[in-house]
Amino acid sequence: MMRPIYPVFKRMFGVSVSGAYILLCGFLCGYPLGARLCAEFRQRGEITPQESNMLFAICNHPSPMFLLGYVRSQIPFPVPIWLLLICLYLPVIPISLLARRVYGICPERKILKKKQLIYDSETEDSASKTPPSLEEIIHSTCETMVLIGGYIMLFSILVIWVQNVPILTNETKALIAGTVEITTGIHMLCTTLPGQMLLPAVLASVAFGGISGIFQTKSVIGGSDESAKKSSEGTKNTGLSVRHYVLWKLLHACLTCVAYVTLTALI
Repeated sequence: MMRPIYPVFKRMFGVSVSGAYILLCGFLCGYPLGARLCAEFRQRGEITPQESNMLFAICNHPSPMFLLGYVRSQIPFPVPIWLLLICLYLPVIPISLLARRVYGICPERKILKKKQLIYDSETEDSASKTPPSLEEIIHSTCETMVLIGGYIMLFSILVIWVQNVPILTNETKALIAGTVEITTGIHMLCTTLPGQMLLPAVLASVAFGGISGIFQTKSVIGGSDESAKKSSEGTKNTGLSVRHYVLWKLLHACLTCVAYVTLTALI
């Protein structure tokens, strides 16, 4: 499946075949599948720790279906499809270049073999060497769906609470909602903000993914910061940093706004 796409991804992002698969799924399937695949592939030793850190910075995105179906339908004026796609996905290229430098990935560096990865065969659990059973797959999928759905419900309740704070203006409430939970927040942004502010605010909200998206991402990677290292023995530490992830998503939101301002100035 990756054969026709991998040469393009390799040239643009310098990733392995597994990394290209993670990126493709992250682009097409929406939050937080990219992050989950990144964690799983790193645990199985199919990508290096350096590549997983770089991918974690760029592999988690809203799906085109969400962007062109839900987001575009909420915007109260016509918006070109190409403008939404370019503003959201073009910043991935400069972010990937910066992430490669931050995590020490050289262009000429070859992908290490599986035995050279941080999770080598001598330290892996015997259970991790065997393919998961159907029951384990169903259980894992249901657990992820409940976690994601639970966070969406909780943060949507928080958005409703924000709507009823009397000291805040409607514009402030909408901006907070867009930062907290993107589905409910985008609806508030599109029904509250004036036209010149609406589209950059919506694009920034979608690129950032919301605080709800951060919690969803943290739940599917098994925890990665210092607090996660002290968690129960049943939780695997993937070595991925949620703190870094938040910084990358903030940068993505800023670059999305820059791309929008630049493109609208040119056309």
